[in-house]
Amino acid sequence: AGAVVFLAFLHIAERLDLPHGVGAEIPADALDDDIARIVQQKGEKRLNAEENQRHERDLPHAREISLHRAVSEQAEQERHEDGRDGREKVGHKKQHDRRAVSAEIAATVPDGVDQVYWDYYKDSQSSYERMIVNHKNMPGKLIFAGGAWKWEGYIPALSTSFKRTRASLEACKTHGIKDVFTTAWGDDGADAGLYTVLPVFQLQAELGFKDSISEEELSDRLNTCTGADLKAFMLLETDDDIRSAHKYLLFQDPMLGMFDLNIPEGAGVKYEKAYKEIEKIAPCQNDYKYLFDTVGSLCSVLAIKAELGVKIKAAYDNRELETLKKISSEILPELITRLNTFRDNLETQWLYENKPFGFEIQDIRIGGLLRRLE
Repeated sequence: AGAVVFLAFLHIAERLDLPHGVGAEIPADALDDDIARIVQQKGEKRLNAEENQRHERDLPHAREISLHRAVSEQAEQERHEDGRDGREKVGHKKQHDRRAVSAEIAATVPDGVDQVYWDYYKDSQSSYERMIVNHKNMPGKLIFAGGAWKWEGYIPALSTSFKRTRASLEACKTHGIKDVFTTAWGDDGADAGLYTVLPVFQLQAELGFKDSISEEELSDRLNTCTGADLKAFMLLETDDDIRSAHKYLLFQDPMLGMFDLNIPEGAGVKYEKAYKEIEKIAPCQNDYKYLFDTVGSLCSVLAIKAELGVKIKAAYDNRELETLKKISSEILPELITRLNTFRDNLETQWLYENKPFGFEIQDIRIGGLLRRLE
């Protein structure tokens, strides 16, 4: 074994710049030092090669990060300036030019790559127009991606989607952007049904052929193309304050009260009203009934649960033992029954629109809530 190692060393030594020639007498200590140096050189060469490979592999990603960071900084500045008053109009062109994508950033985009301008957060046409112009320095075709807001929980934001779709598409037409599409993200569980935002898809389709469309015209076209009832679908989004609060009111622990200070005034009554309205029209919604069953049963849950923690705390502080007994023996069992109904309706909706994968998230969340209520 020692002879093999020594011969291998002689072979390596012929290819390296050693302080002594091959065949010369080498002290044991010097041999150990030479072997250590060879190993170190080989290791450094391997690390350098790996670093080069990593750099080549990550270069496109690094460009993407650089570009994303630059655009994000511009978007942040855009949001800041959108929130200012009319004074932003003074010197507007100078500020507009400052936010434009620089030639240096544009040069990092590889040839043959089109760009997508994603935006569904602005209410005014002018805000979208400024960002479109700021993208003009970028190479490739400009594509616009708007949004149908179904990613804030189980209830869609249709009115918000309508307003921003109209503003963004008008800006695209003004600047000759011909390629557009609508996103319908499923953030944090893909809670809302995909077809809850069907009216938004219809609106974008119609605005692809018309300069404008009234709500009455949109209603007629939606019914003609899909069989859906626009007025009925608008009930799915409920009032804005209880729509935006529904998810944290559903999942907050009634014994902890983390969000009790954020409960909209009269939330329980509003959810009860929404539940009754949706329950009344659900049987008439044909293929879309399952969407109304899900949102309706959710509102029935929140009619009880939205203010439950506040009521428990008030009864406890005031020593109202009979109220606490009623909550324990009557209200909580009814809430559990309604929550199980919501869970079952949600599963029906999920399996109609999706494969089973992902529903375990809903089961875990709702199952944990059921356990706490029990």
